[in-house]
Amino acid sequence: MNRSDGSSNLLEGSDEPSRAPTPSLPPVVKAPGGSTGSSFDNKAEPQCAHGHHQPATDDSRDYMWASTELAASGPAALSAVSEELEQLGKFQMSLEGKVVGLQKQLEHHRVALDATMEGVQKQLEGQAETQRRQHAQLVELLTQQSAGACSPIGDSSVVSAAAPTHVRVH
Repeated sequence: MNRSDGSSNLLEGSDEPSRAPTPSLPPVVKAPGGSTGSSFDNKAEPQCAHGHHQPATDDSRDYMWASTELAASGPAALSAVSEELEQLGKFQMSLEGKVVGLQKQLEHHRVALDATMEGVQKQLEGQAETQRRQHAQLVELLTQQSAGACSPIGDSSVVSAAAPTHVRVH
C-alpha cells in the first residue's frame, strides 16, 4: 500500500506492513563482545543525546529482530545479571572481610612495633646513661691523675688515690 508521500508501507521483500519502532521498547543491549546479533552491528548506529540506541529507518527489520530477541531473552538475561550481581556482592563482602582482617593484623603489628620501639628507646637511654657515668668517672680519674702529677712529691694522699694500688710512688 502506498502512502500519500509516495513511499510504501511494506518492507522490501516482505508482505507484512512496516511498523515504526515503539518508543517503549528498551534499547538494544550489546553482548560483551559488542554484538547485538543483528546485521547492523557493522553499520553506524545513531544515538540520541542520552546515548540510547536510535534505529536507522532503513534497518527497521533488524531493530525489530533485535527487540524481539531481547524481549525473548530478557528474563534469562535478567536472571544472569541477577546471579552475577549476587556473586559480585558475595565477592565484595569477602573482600571487605579480608580488609577488616588485614586492618586488625596491621593494628596488632603496629602495637607490637610501638612496644618494641619503646623497649629499644629505653635500652638506648640506659646505655647512654651508663656511658655518661663511665665518661664522668674517667674524666674524674684523669683529673685526679693530672692533679697528682703536679702535686709535691711528698703528698702521697693525692697520688695514692689516683694511682693503681700495685704501683709504688717514689
